[in-house]
Amino acid sequence: MTEVVHALFRLTGDVPQITVMPWARAYQTAKTEKNVLIYTISPTKERSRQFHWLGTITTNEVFMWGLKAQFPRPVDSLEQIKNHRVAVLRDSNIATYLSSQQFSKLYPLTFEDQPLKMLFKNRVDLIVGIEKTILKQAKVFDPDLSKLTRVTVIKGLNTDLSLAFNIHSNPELIKRYRLAFQQLETSGELTRIKQKWAQD
Repeated sequence: MTEVVHALFRLTGDVPQITVMPWARAYQTAKTEKNVLIYTISPTKERSRQFHWLGTITTNEVFMWGLKAQFPRPVDSLEQIKNHRVAVLRDSNIATYLSSQQFSKLYPLTFEDQPLKMLFKNRVDLIVGIEKTILKQAKVFDPDLSKLTRVTVIKGLNTDLSLAFNIHSNPELIKRYRLAFQQLETSGELTRIKQKWAQD
């Protein structure tokens, strides 16, 4: 995603100032400060009018993950696991969605590596994420990935991942970046970057 952002800024001629923040702070900053770009973010119904959207970068399947010792077999539906403890990132669309599905034991966390830590320490039963990210993070905590299992897919969270500007950003700025994003797509550069990382 960061490589896409750098490619976008090369086309606009601007110099990016990228700051890594916990999700809740990044989201709040993007909502309240004009001319701020946030990535990556899912364009949910609730967020659709809160940002200027540049375009879709990718779409991923989102899964519930648990330890195989506790979940030896996948489950058929979210209904079967609503009473389990689930770690989520604070103010994320995952937290909002699971709350709307009446999950009663959500544990909001600040940093992206915290859910897996809690899972491996048996402080929660489930975490949520896309396969590539979860497995990459898991290797840091325990090289034996056979301990981890996909419990179920969350179809309601299989949304696009996008780039978005604060809703009060300069209209000319938005226009320039939308044109630059279109150029990334039509030139094939966006596809090249995606293919590169798909093989990683």
